[in-house]
Amino acid sequence: MRHLHVDLDKQFEQLELQLMRATLGIAALGSTAAYWVSISQYSWLYHVTLPFLLTAWLVLSLVVWQAPRTYPVVKHFYLGTTALYLLLCLNGFFEQSTAQPLFLAFSLWFPVQYMVIYVLYPSHLAHRLALGLLVVSLCSLVVHLGDLAKIDPTQLAWLIHFYVASVVTIMMSRYVILIKDKYVLAYREANSDALTGLYNRRYLEDQLNEVVTFAVRYDKTVSVLLLDLDHFKQINDLFGHATGDIILKGFAEVLHLHLPKNAIAGRWGGEEFMVILPDMDMHRAWQVAEFIHVVMRTIKFKKVGSVTISVGVSELASLDSIQTLIQRADQALYQAKGAGRNKTMPQLQDIPKSGQYPQVKAAKSL
Repeated sequence: MRHLHVDLDKQFEQLELQLMRATLGIAALGSTAAYWVSISQYSWLYHVTLPFLLTAWLVLSLVVWQAPRTYPVVKHFYLGTTALYLLLCLNGFFEQSTAQPLFLAFSLWFPVQYMVIYVLYPSHLAHRLALGLLVVSLCSLVVHLGDLAKIDPTQLAWLIHFYVASVVTIMMSRYVILIKDKYVLAYREANSDALTGLYNRRYLEDQLNEVVTFAVRYDKTVSVLLLDLDHFKQINDLFGHATGDIILKGFAEVLHLHLPKNAIAGRWGGEEFMVILPDMDMHRAWQVAEFIHVVMRTIKFKKVGSVTISVGVSELASLDSIQTLIQRADQALYQAKGAGRNKTMPQLQDIPKSGQYPQVKAAKSL
């Protein structure tokens, strides 16, 4: 089932994965080109580190393409090998064992790694890694203070720009990540229900509009469930609103765990929830609703015990608008309550009960 926090996390993970794939590919091509250009020069930095990096980045690139789930581990290896190479280049610059153009090239790439760190890692960890890399590079400067006299003014100017660019890049990266974190927080607050963590009504309306538009354009089907907790006002009156909140959160967890992956669920208002089921006809939507009934029967809430639900189901018709689709589900829900509650009432009355449900674990306490 789609969940707001999960959706955002997956979107960022996909972006990070795409960045890692592109970065590894570009890094492998870049190290190949650098080695080819410098093959005539006799420096261990060229003939040892570049072939090693080329091999490592090609292997990591293949791994992350073939097995995307390895991305969290691959990014550690990428950062480690890249940081080691750049620090070796910096050390070689101080010892004058590298050519001037190489330092110019590496001084451009070193600050980029700070941005990569902030993209690939959570903010709190990125701060530590970036500052750690900067401190190590400054340690290299301190160790080689005696060699600065050997450096000509042009190279010294490059060195100053290098450290200034590193500090500025870290500051800008932190600022960008701060904006990203604030955006994520604002997005979640604007589109999720604070109590249950599911989508709120505003987001559900936006998603239903998109799903229905897509279904009409490509001749697909869409069904909607409106689910209401039975006798919820009575539960609040007898046991208090704190108990009612526990039940709301427990039911939200049931929806989160037991709905199909492409379902979009949220709190419609009060004790009423909505589930959007793309590519599902009335019969399949009815089965989904009945399964939620089965799951609810296995759950015992403290003080209250079992809590039942009433469900109304509607399916997108040829001349439907979003309003009429919701209205029919609401009318079906009203009929379910009028028929004694604890029922699923579809807009069509000829759907037979199959009785075939997935197995559910024994009752638990929420």
